[in-house]
Amino acid sequence: MHAALEFLNNASVGAFIGAAAAFLLVILTDWRRNRRVATVVLPSLLKKMAYLARSRHEDLVAQSKNPPRPVIALPFAVDRLERLTELVADRLDDLQARALEAVMFFMSAADRVNEGTRLLFEQIDLANTDMTRGETNRRSQGPALLMLAAARYNEEQQLLKRIYEIIDNYVANRLTESFRPPP
Repeated sequence: MHAALEFLNNASVGAFIGAAAAFLLVILTDWRRNRRVATVVLPSLLKKMAYLARSRHEDLVAQSKNPPRPVIALPFAVDRLERLTELVADRLDDLQARALEAVMFFMSAADRVNEGTRLLFEQIDLANTDMTRGETNRRSQGPALLMLAAARYNEEQQLLKRIYEIIDNYVANRLTESFRPPP
């Protein structure tokens, strides 16, 4: 017993035990933080993104009336979702990981379509105000561009609907019932 106490009284052994305890504390803290991100932070962010997707969808439906008007939409925080997903990747099952990948893909696609539609409305405005193009050109170009805008609105509506459906099922833990990855 005396030899064991004398061994533990050594400064090197004390330093080793302290370092090992600190290492275990860091591991425990990281594990706890990642668990909180996976169970609290990520679902909370997804709920906010589902709200944003629904809001954008409703705005598109309202603005797509004849004639359609531009919708300036807040872009999705895909990069933040990506960082959180990478942080908790070891806590996600395959279905959850695929669902989050699909959500990020659809969000990026919806943002790209929205930006393209915004640029299209700039072309429509230019066609309607540029007198150098001539009245005939304006009359023929405007309706075609408006039809293209309506098609883009429809495409973005489908993407947004898919986003909030996947998120709703993810948060409710119903992915096995309804989630199919994108083709």
